Amino acid sequence: MKKLVVFLLAGILTLNICGCGSAGSSEKTETKEETAEAAEESKAEEAPAKTEEPAETEAPAPTDTPTPEPTPTPEPTPTPEPDPGPVGVWKLCEMTTDGETVGKDKIEELYENNTIVYIDIKEDGTFFFSFGGQDVSGTWDEKEFVVEDEPALYKVEDGLFYLMDEEGTTEYRFEPTDMEFVYSVLGVEGGILDEDAKYTTDPVTILDTDDAVITVTGYEASPKGLAVNVHCENKSDKALYFTVSGSVVNRYVIDPQWAVKIEGGETMDSAIKYAPEVLKDCGITTADEIIFQTSIADSDTYTFLAENVEYTVYPTGKSASDIVPAPRMTNEDEGICMDNEDLMFVILDEGDNDLGYAYDCYFENRTDKPMTITWHSVTLNDIEATAFFAVEMPAGCRGYDDAVILTSELEEMGIEKPITKLGFALQVYVKEDDGSNTKLYDNSFTVTP
Repeated sequence: MKKLVVFLLAGILTLNICGCGSAGSSEKTETKEETAEAAEESKAEEAPAKTEEPAETEAPAPTDTPTPEPTPTPEPTPTPEPDPGPVGVWKLCEMTTDGETVGKDKIEELYENNTIVYIDIKEDGTFFFSFGGQDVSGTWDEKEFVVEDEPALYKVEDGLFYLMDEEGTTEYRFEPTDMEFVYSVLGVEGGILDEDAKYTTDPVTILDTDDAVITVTGYEASPKGLAVNVHCENKSDKALYFTVSGSVVNRYVIDPQWAVKIEGGETMDSAIKYAPEVLKDCGITTADEIIFQTSIADSDTYTFLAENVEYTVYPTGKSASDIVPAPRMTNEDEGICMDNEDLMFVILDEGDNDLGYAYDCYFENRTDKPMTITWHSVTLNDIEATAFFAVEMPAGCRGYDDAVILTSELEEMGIEKPITKLGFALQVYVKEDDGSNTKLYDNSFTVTP
């Protein structure tokens, strides 16, 4: 492997201090003065003593002896500021791979199309690198960056950060930026997650059966949301689906929509990802509690080998009693359908979405049992329609979801906009300890804008 030249992280300041000649002149003047004084003393000693008064004589003219100029004091050498090294946020500005260079203009086109390439280097010796949708993290020291035991060399020079492979075939050049720029490229607001929050690195197994194992290995917070890294093992001899069938973060129901297929006897590393906009809606800045419900199914028959296996993790070291859900979103035009000791149900807003016409809902399970909420007997403008809405949530949890009437349904039933009246029945069940379901409510509501 080729050796790379070692680069200095900061330039060396060279100072030239003049004035040696002035110092020498001062010494010569001092010598001349001493010689004159010695001569005067010698004359005084050699002169004979006289008894008579000496005749008046004119005083000798003073000798013009030049007064030496003071030696100039050299200016103090400035103390260079400590070199911060590579710590900070850097965005890609150029890159070279196998002799081909991608210039700054092309990189800027990526940013204009909401694709970000940046590296966030922390003082604690860790970093997060996002490149074209691929996110990696690792460690760094004064010599190199390391990702999964693969080292890369680096330098800071002329205000740029360089990241290079050991063979010298690839070089990334970065310029300073900040997280506000990263957020703007991604089209999200800043402050969604506390990216400096300390998450545990201790692995925890959240599912372990005769057929499969799922182990959480770490957590990563970034502008792209929260990633929970997992290691999955298929212990059977056939292909299996691994899924998160339910999830709650800080008492808010959030579906990460994670599923992977793993062949028999194989393992896979993956990431369960929570979208930044969803975390923001739920007021989540750190994931202090995550409830996972995981399932394993045969990939051929879709038969469950394990279903809704629940496990709770506390990534920041807190306990269940420490978790306080963030306040819900509000809307001045919202309609509160139910607000009692068992349930809160609110229609926050309504309007078109990609699937059809949607009602944005907030719901809160105030019981100590798992709850299921569904809609039925739906009408729009007094015309019957079918709305897709069904949520399940653990005890004491809450969340947001949309009740959607598909565009095809609106067209088929001849429902025209504007929608001026919604009718529906809200059906609520709780699950008892023996597994049976008890109906709590089946109430009808009418909502107008």
